[in-house]
Amino acid sequence: MGYFPLQLVVCPCVDGTSWVLADSFEFQYRRSGQIERIVVPRGFETDFASVPLPFRGVLPPWGKYGYASVIHDWMYWDQSLSRAAADRVLLEGMRTLNVWPPVRWTIYCGVRLFGRDAWARNSEDKSRGLNRQRSELPNDQPATTSFIAPRPSSVRPHWRNPSAAAPILIGRRRQQRN
Repeated sequence: MGYFPLQLVVCPCVDGTSWVLADSFEFQYRRSGQIERIVVPRGFETDFASVPLPFRGVLPPWGKYGYASVIHDWMYWDQSLSRAAADRVLLEGMRTLNVWPPVRWTIYCGVRLFGRDAWARNSEDKSRGLNRQRSELPNDQPATTSFIAPRPSSVRPHWRNPSAAAPILIGRRRQQRN
């Protein structure tokens, strides 16, 4: 079972589909007895779950699987692990978030069957010099309108002290830090 130790804080982009991380975000999980960390840097642009338009009525871009989707987006962009490993981390993240098994397996099978194009497109975009990591938050939205995604209460690591977990924050983000 994995662990999301940080709150997800994002700012909306003008396009209406993309969001930029206002703070870094991470997922910790066990692999071969070791705790592994996937860290998504501040400024990374995500669309959450890249669900094809005809299926968004059933699987919207943001759902209980939202945290895992951000980690998966980063892994598909970063490509420091294999595509199969990135998809397994998505599955582990959804398991950690207690996503209903039929939804979890539908999303996992979807990325295994159809994720190859997104992986190749990200590789090509990187080789052309495109960057999905911004140095600044979007100018189109002030940091006060940032969304702080509620941290699922069921997300507790079994290898750590649960009392050390980050609090659940709901509401608008405070003024941007200096």
